[in-house]
Amino acid sequence: MTDKSTAAKPPREGTVSRVLRLLMIFGEHEGMIGVHEIAKRSGLPISTVHRLVNLIADDGFVQYDPASRLYSLGPQMHRLTALLWSSGPAVVAQPFLDELSREFDETVVFNLYLPGQHAISPIAKSEGTRALRYVLDMNEPLELAWGASGKCVLAYLDEDVVRDVYTAAKPSEAGFPLADWDDYLEELRVIRERGYALSVDQRIPGAQGVGAVVIGARDEVVGGICITFPRERPLTTFTVEEMGGAIVAASRELGRRLGAKD
Repeated sequence: MTDKSTAAKPPREGTVSRVLRLLMIFGEHEGMIGVHEIAKRSGLPISTVHRLVNLIADDGFVQYDPASRLYSLGPQMHRLTALLWSSGPAVVAQPFLDELSREFDETVVFNLYLPGQHAISPIAKSEGTRALRYVLDMNEPLELAWGASGKCVLAYLDEDVVRDVYTAAKPSEAGFPLADWDDYLEELRVIRERGYALSVDQRIPGAQGVGAVVIGARDEVVGGICITFPRERPLTTFTVEEMGGAIVAASRELGRRLGAKD
């Protein structure tokens, strides 16, 4: 007699898990890819890869180029990615923001990097309980040139992007001009070396900030986590270095949750 409980169990590696593994390979690979390379990376037989790739190609999740005999991600996969991404980072980031806000009792924000605009946009936040705190306009693009929130991201972008941001930058709200180009580059280098950015009276007059970059899949900049609090508020129970270290740790873990490799 067959043990029904055993017979009902799905195989350790069924079609769904194999398809997801193939889609991960497509996502991690830049450009088009052939069946033999997919089989090599997945450890699956070529015949199995052919069958699965053709299965998801029928639904538009990958597409085939007859001329090169290579595959790439299809329009349905791009659509699915966009749908997931639109809410994904904010949802994943929220617990990290809440934890930092509880620890330091200040406003903590996750800013999404907008490559096409050379800007960031706050898409998630957690506010402390103190009477005096900063209220931010959510989902509005912000310059990268100013503040810990912008510079912690800018420090990890290509120098040609930094040059474009620097050239197009407007004076800060506090009226300060940008530093000379060489000094500005040196500041970004220090941010990379230290792991977090510091700012006072830049994006918001009377405010100071501590921010760290979030790097996700393919070593791409996703955005940054920043704590903003009044300049006159004394740090009595912790130091800026302790705050910076906590933000860096949270940002790195958030990056792993968003696809970064250790």
